[in-house]
Amino acid sequence: MVTTRLQKNMKRKQEILYTNDENKIEPDYCLVVGSTYNTQSMPAKRQSPKNRDSMSPTNVTDVIKREDLRPDITDLTDNQDDESDDDSSVKNEQGYDSSVSNTSKSSNNDYIKRAQKKVTNIVPFVRPYITSIYQVSALYVFWIALHYITAQLYVKYCATPTFYGFLVSPFLISSPHCVAMRWVFTKGGNLIEGMWTLLGTWLCSKIITRN
Repeated sequence: MVTTRLQKNMKRKQEILYTNDENKIEPDYCLVVGSTYNTQSMPAKRQSPKNRDSMSPTNVTDVIKREDLRPDITDLTDNQDDESDDDSSVKNEQGYDSSVSNTSKSSNNDYIKRAQKKVTNIVPFVRPYITSIYQVSALYVFWIALHYITAQLYVKYCATPTFYGFLVSPFLISSPHCVAMRWVFTKGGNLIEGMWTLLGTWLCSKIITRN
C-alpha cells in the first residue's frame, strides 16, 4: 500500500512539473523574429532526469512545431510582405508612366523643332523663285483679267441664258463685237495655258541646275 501511494505521489509531481514546464515554453522559448524562432539567444532549460518526460518539449524541433499554434503571427508577417509588394509595384507603375510621358513630350518637342527648322530653310530657298515667277507672269496677269472680263461680257451680250437670248443668239454670234470677244477669250485661254506650261518648265530647270 505504501509503495502504491508513493508511486501515485511521484506520478502526480511529474504531472505538475510537466504542466509548469509546458506553460513556461510559450513566453520563454516561442520568441518570433520574422516568422522564425530566436533559439540561439534563448536556449532551452535543462530538466532533471526524474522530471523529464518523452512528451515534454525540451529540444528545438519541438519548440518549432509549436508554430502551428501561433498562426496569427505568420499571417501578420505575410500581410506586411504583401503590402510592401503592392506599394513597390504602385511606385514602379508611377515611375513608368512618368517616364513615358516625359519621352512623349520630348519627342513632340523634337518634331516641332525639326518642322520649324525645315520651314525656315525652305522659305529663303523658294522666295527668289516666287519673285521671279511674279515678274515674268506680270504680262500674263493682264491676259487673265482680260479673259475673265470678255467671257462675262460675251455671256451677257452674245449668249444670254434666256429664251430671248436663245432666239437672237444666231444673229449675235456673227456680229463684230461678239467675234472680237470670242477671239479674246479663246486666244487668252490658250495663252494662259501656255504660260503655266512655260513657267513650270522654267522652274523645274532652275531647281535641277541649282542642285
